[in-house]
Amino acid sequence: IQMLVLKALITKLKLLKEMPSALKTLIGLEIEFFIAVIKVNYNTKF
Repeated sequence: IQMLVLKALITKLKLLKEMPSALKTLIGLEIEFFIAVIKVNYNTKF
């Protein structure tokens, strides 16, 4: 599962390089939220 998450994040980061800064900011916040959710789920499961 972690590998899929990493691949998804890497794909997003590659897209970030091609986007205007406003979208970069929005997606950056989305990624931070995504990571926070993963941490919560990880802590809950184990």
